[in-house]
This record gives sequence, C-alpha cells and structure tokens, in this order.
Amino acid sequence: MVNKEDWAQAIDYVKKQCTKATAGLIYEFERRFLAQELSNAGGIIYLQYWLVLEVETTFLGHMAISQTYFGY
Repeated sequence: MVNKEDWAQAIDYVKKQCTKATAGLIYEFERRFLAQELSNAGGIIYLQYWLVLEVETTFLGHMAISQTYFGY
C-alpha cells in the first residue's frame, strides 16, 4: 500500500526527471540551431531581403548581429 509520503516522493522524483530531460532537450536545441536573431541576419543572402524599403536600417542592424557572432 502506498502512503502519502511515498506518493510525494514518487511525484518529486518524476518532476526532477522531467526537469532534467527538458533541460537536456533545450541544451541540444541551443547547441544545434542558430539563435533567432542570427538566423534573421542571414537573410541578407536572399534577393527578397533587398526588396524591402527599409533595407538600409535593417541591414546595418543585421550586420552588427553578424559581427557580434563572427567578427573579431
């Protein structure tokens, strides 16, 4: 028979395991995929990027992001 203490320990164990699994999944996503802002900055290689009216302002911001990640 399971008492309240055993049940609470089981719940706590499951919560810890779920938290650990989620942290591992987040780590793997962050390790394997580009950050959103860097992904957006990479748009400069597409023709559609240059067809936007405010491209000068956007381009300078995206170049600053690229420099942060890849520049010296």
